[in-house]
Amino acid sequence: MPFSLPKLDAVIRAVRLSHRREIAAARVAALEESNELLQTQAIQLERQGKAAREMAEELSIVVSPDDLALQRRHTIVDPAAQQVTVVVAVTLRDRPVVDGAEVVEARWFAEADLPTPLVRGTYESLEITGVVQPSAAR
Repeated sequence: MPFSLPKLDAVIRAVRLSHRREIAAARVAALEESNELLQTQAIQLERQGKAAREMAEELSIVVSPDDLALQRRHTIVDPAAQQVTVVVAVTLRDRPVVDGAEVVEARWFAEADLPTPLVRGTYESLEITGVVQPSAAR
């Protein structure tokens, strides 16, 4: 049965419509992927800001959120001590500035140069965040 001109025209329109839908679906997928990336970046910036605030409040070390590169975050809950510790491993681009009131000096150490003894929880925190290898922490 040969195609009539109206039937052929309908098939062409259907193919074009299908192609347009595929293009639209691809655009929507690309927009959703871009949105997810932007949301991830916004969360990262928010965490950097929180880490900088915590360093300022708890350690009196002032750093710009832009100078922090968040590496890892881990929460340790100790019900017996009624304590929650949030461990954040960061990479700083510049040396920290201390206020001189509560904290007189802040230094960064290579794993091999860590002072000893450190409080056991400090070693565990360094292990959890991957700053030191488990064998180095004992």
